[in-house]
Amino acid sequence: MAHYPIEALLRAPVEWSSSVAAASLAAIALRAPDFMLMTQAVGQTVAGLLGVFAVVRGYQGWRVVRYQRGLRHHRRYRIPAHRLQPKTEGLFLGQGFLWTAQHTQRLWDATRAANRRFIEPAWPWARAASRSPAISGLPALHGVGLLEGEHPIYLPWEERQGHVFYVGTTGVGKTRALELAVIQDICRGLPVICMDPKGDPDLFRRLHAEAMRAQRPFYFFHLGYPDHSARYNPIGRFSRITEVATRIANELPSQGNAEAFRQFAWLFTHIIARALFALGEKPDYRKILQSMNNIEPLLVRYFEAWLDREGPENWRALMAMEADGPGPRAAVPGHLKNRDPRAVRLVQFYKAHEDYDPVADGLRRAFEYDKTFFDKISVAVQPLLEKLLAGRIGELINPDYGDLTDARPVLDWETAIRQRAIVYCGFDALTDPEIAAAVGQGFMADLVAYAGELYKHGAGQNLAVPEAPPEICLHLDEFAELVRGPEIIQALN
Repeated sequence: MAHYPIEALLRAPVEWSSSVAAASLAAIALRAPDFMLMTQAVGQTVAGLLGVFAVVRGYQGWRVVRYQRGLRHHRRYRIPAHRLQPKTEGLFLGQGFLWTAQHTQRLWDATRAANRRFIEPAWPWARAASRSPAISGLPALHGVGLLEGEHPIYLPWEERQGHVFYVGTTGVGKTRALELAVIQDICRGLPVICMDPKGDPDLFRRLHAEAMRAQRPFYFFHLGYPDHSARYNPIGRFSRITEVATRIANELPSQGNAEAFRQFAWLFTHIIARALFALGEKPDYRKILQSMNNIEPLLVRYFEAWLDREGPENWRALMAMEADGPGPRAAVPGHLKNRDPRAVRLVQFYKAHEDYDPVADGLRRAFEYDKTFFDKISVAVQPLLEKLLAGRIGELINPDYGDLTDARPVLDWETAIRQRAIVYCGFDALTDPEIAAAVGQGFMADLVAYAGELYKHGAGQNLAVPEAPPEICLHLDEFAELVRGPEIIQALN
């Protein structure tokens, strides 16, 4: 039983009765020892022993009363934001104590129906609580550790690489705990990225205030405020062109027969993205959708640019002569007779001269597919792109880099991290969860891709003076809203 001590703290302080009795006897023994048939010396000794016993029992009774009072009312702990400076001990989490099985037993005892009176606020505490700002929570959660005492709790910095996960029901303070970590990360001078699917206004104001206090760049992206939001192209930056198709295809369903359509959608998206990149254009959702609906203009533009660069000097005259030759339309396959004649002639010229270019060959293969087959395959990705381009959302995730009249900044992870900026991303998930999930997944995929570059090459691969890769603090509120694709798992790993 020594390993399992039995506590009886929810009771009357009976120790005070023995304390009062011992104190009374000590007084008699000290003032009138002859009354107890003792000498003066013996009386003083007995009085001292009884006094010590009275003090010990009185403290034990006060310990019981103090514990019961702590279950009803707990002193509030406040700390101004400007005093939250990073400590060498680690991330400051607040005042607390080490929770053990003993505290679980205490809390269970206090919440029993028979002991409800011990956790309900008494009249003095209820009156004091009515005059203070409203605060939720159960004081007994702190009260059960009152006997051991609270002290500052720190999470070592090196352990944060293993991530911190806050779990709790609605309104228990998960977002406020996130704010606590965000403030300290900003004070450490690290780049801070906060993704908030539902868009908590208090969290945004906190990040903005701390960015202004630290005099750091601040980027605000929010689907619900397009007039004030920064612009961002989730597929505009990549180290390999295959990343563009992967980011789009990962947002498509992959169960059952949908996997085959997803793979073909990846192939056609990759062909289009590679052609745009070869033409010196930055891929975006709008250009990919336009080429999905009609690939012929892109094919014509690329073939002409490629032939001007690497084809014969007189390729236009040669193609015209071949087109005017005997029976040119007879050589056209039946499924291509209703297609753009210019595109058909370019493809025929390419095949006749047996030249090879990987981008041109990919466009040729996509063009020669039967139109109905191409439409069936691409129908999987078209609804996704249509949703991402609907309304004013298209302005935010398909920025027009050539529009000098648009003063809204363009967010780029490389620039933001080099500036050690603070980035707030709100996806307005309560209004449109589908769009929020798609945009959030694109954000995460782009960030993970850039993290991969930092992991391989560091932060100074494009700079004259190399830089060590910085520590990036990623804070995800409403984590369940962001767990839609493999990118979040890659980010955690």
